[in-house]
Amino acid sequence: METGIKNRILQSIGNVFDKSEASKLEDKLFREIESDLAVLSAYFRTTPMQAFILAHIFALNYKGDTVDFSDLVDHLKCNPMKLLVYNNDIETLWSKGLIIRERSRHRPEVSLSNDQFTVSETITQAILDNKPVPETTEKIGNVIGLLEKINDMAEKSNDKMLHPMELFERIRLIIEAYQEYSLIKKVKQMKLGDKDAFLFLYLTWKTITGTESVSIGTIGDMMFRNQVKKIAYIQKILNNENDLITKELLEIVPEKFFHDTQLKLTDLSLAILQENGIKLFVKNKRNRQVVAPETIPFKQLFYNDENKKQLELVENSLKERNLRKIQKRLSGKNLPQGITVLLYGPPGTGKTETVFQWAKRTNREIIRLDISRSKSFWFGESEKIVKKIFTDYRTYARQCKITPILLFNEADAIITKRVNRSESPVSQTENDIQNIILEELEHFEGIFIATTNLAENLDSAFDRRFLFKIKLEKPEVSVKARIWKSKLKSLSISNCKLLAGRFDFSGGQIDNVVRKTEMNEIIYGPPPEMENIVRFCEEEEMQKSTRIKIGYLKN
Repeated sequence: METGIKNRILQSIGNVFDKSEASKLEDKLFREIESDLAVLSAYFRTTPMQAFILAHIFALNYKGDTVDFSDLVDHLKCNPMKLLVYNNDIETLWSKGLIIRERSRHRPEVSLSNDQFTVSETITQAILDNKPVPETTEKIGNVIGLLEKINDMAEKSNDKMLHPMELFERIRLIIEAYQEYSLIKKVKQMKLGDKDAFLFLYLTWKTITGTESVSIGTIGDMMFRNQVKKIAYIQKILNNENDLITKELLEIVPEKFFHDTQLKLTDLSLAILQENGIKLFVKNKRNRQVVAPETIPFKQLFYNDENKKQLELVENSLKERNLRKIQKRLSGKNLPQGITVLLYGPPGTGKTETVFQWAKRTNREIIRLDISRSKSFWFGESEKIVKKIFTDYRTYARQCKITPILLFNEADAIITKRVNRSESPVSQTENDIQNIILEELEHFEGIFIATTNLAENLDSAFDRRFLFKIKLEKPEVSVKARIWKSKLKSLSISNCKLLAGRFDFSGGQIDNVVRKTEMNEIIYGPPPEMENIVRFCEEEEMQKSTRIKIGYLKN
């Protein structure tokens, strides 16, 4: 690309913007800017009119914030109807990914009138870097990423930042553009309407991320602004007149109140997902779930120096290349090949989140069991269920290119010291559960991680089953100060140190305070003053009646 292209593009945008001011979109304008539009349309690979609109959005973006239809009308001083003629060009710019379009919450729901436009950052950066315009329709690399994108759009619709009609239009475009993914091709073959296709794909994402069902009221609010249309759509579902119901793709889970009625994928739908490359771990779903690494949000964690060294060794062992070498060498020496880890320590020290970040960075799925919630289901058939956990794990692991992590979260109840079998049937069941887990871990070949708050009561039989036993301590003052600064960037270093020294908080407790400050800022405006943050900390300590005054600097 020639060296001066950046200057030519910016100059042409400037010329188009300046000459069109108060032009009323008269024909003579386009004769005056014909050469500039030729430069821009060649660069952006658009029609001259699309380049004209794009140039205005670009220029107005750099004058302030997003651009709406009225901004364009004000600059051109034209009749809005004259600009509305080119709505298809605006639609094309959006569908090509050249501009980003979002809905304003505060405008009337009339097509284009409440849209806000921004030139895609990839386009602005390409111009500033003196590079050719890239392919602007961002290609999503896998079907999981595509489902996540659909969920993001659903959340925007729920927040009134994306109109449902645009949501459904994007779903239609996705189905047309991504048929190389067998699931999307299957959805097209089902011949569902845009609304039903969205609902099926949305529930698919919810299912694979661990939410088995979603309330029909939540779905209706997300999909409709008009209450009459919302009720009509829901009634068709409840009366078995909707395609998703008649084709046995969705089922209704009745609840006491109408608005709380749940929708979930049927076994037929789950089989369709499996057949089309979506891995599920659906047996006994109430007790467990698979967490895909790409669905785990990044979170920066802070540890004391000793913990950091221990945890880095485990994480490096979980990297696929290292793990294969480790297992090969251990096998050659007739040693157990499994990686078994116990993370213990006070609540809020990041035990579970540490496992999630390991999974994200090593690209491993997590098969997660929250023991404190699921143990009650085990009594009466404990041996069968617990054995099946490990059997299902081995079966699922064989289907995966990268070995998943089996996580027993909050495992206090099943790894504590065993009691006399004669004391009660409950004690006998707990002992049976422990014996099965001990037997399974003896020859375990995968990755097993347990978290607990009560390792002091760890049964000695479990001690040698865990290759790594790491106690996560509450962070030191210097570490806590870094946590405060990472989460509340508006705080000064000195105030971070004051909070860290005054309040003996775990990372989880600091998160609670941060959540309150975010809520406070949303409701009342500016970031809370230090005085308010201290008050939130004192509330977290539950010692409001014995507040201790400390000195601090104003933000």
